[in-house]
Amino acid sequence: MLDSGIPPNVWTFNVLVNALSKLGMTEEAEELLEIMEESGVVPDVVTYTGLMKGYCLQGRMEEARRIFNAMVDRGVCPDSFCCNTLIKGYCENMQLDEAMHLFQEMPLQGLERDTTTFTIILQGLVSLGRYKAAEEILNEMQTADLIPDNKTCDLLLKGLCQSGHIDDALFLFQMMENKGLDVDIGKYNILSDAFCKNKKLDNARDLVTTLPSKGSCPDVKTSLL
Repeated sequence: MLDSGIPPNVWTFNVLVNALSKLGMTEEAEELLEIMEESGVVPDVVTYTGLMKGYCLQGRMEEARRIFNAMVDRGVCPDSFCCNTLIKGYCENMQLDEAMHLFQEMPLQGLERDTTTFTIILQGLVSLGRYKAAEEILNEMQTADLIPDNKTCDLLLKGLCQSGHIDDALFLFQMMENKGLDVDIGKYNILSDAFCKNKKLDNARDLVTTLPSKGSCPDVKTSLL
């Protein structure tokens, strides 16, 4: 590009930063930020997010947070995708308190928490067995008229059932039905199995008998309950 007299722009640098970060070459990617500034190209939120993601993938969360702070200090406003990247990094590296802090800070900074934001937090909480906190986040999600994706619903159902929160699991199940989400046979099995283990056989039977009216058929596991 330079040989052709075409100077690289922010989009060009962003592609390079993202590629290097994905390859684990975060130091080299960060050096590009200096080259950008020397070339008069101002890094944007996409630039910083790509570099943050690279550090998150390496588990270097202090470095990821340093980049986030540097971005803010330089007057570049984070967006929801940027925050989601950092929150996911915290969750995947078992730093739930830091993830929760950023999650709670987002609305205070005028940033929208979308379905992805809530899903990341829910999966992180459930993976560490923090079901009570997950329930609270789920309630916040409902208030915002959002709902977790199918995979997260399965994790929540299993987690709530395993921790003895059967009523909450049933509430989640019914909420999914009311929202018109895909309530597959696997979800019926999770809930009916929990009913059986907690000696609520009538509840399990009632749940299974509704399958034909919902257009679903019992599978082998359902038949064994």
